Amino acid sequence: MKIYLDVESVGLMGPTKLVQFAIDDRPVQFIQLPRGWEANPDTRRRLSLLMGLLDSSEACLVAFNAAFDLFHIYRLAHR
Repeated sequence: MKIYLDVESVGLMGPTKLVQFAIDDRPVQFIQLPRGWEANPDTRRRLSLLMGLLDSSEACLVAFNAAFDLFHIYRLAHR
């Protein structure tokens, strides 16, 4: 399974504002992260599902700047 990933943040070390991803040929999905997103159970669930997909042994990550995108994704997971 191919996972196409892009993360938008405020500067290099600023907060992550948007996660965009697609799985194989399916439509792009968006996870918006406004201030206080941690209190939203749906947002936390969606991020958790994405993390599970990324950690899958069947996953092949496709990203322009994978180190940056993964840094922000895993930083979200450890908040």
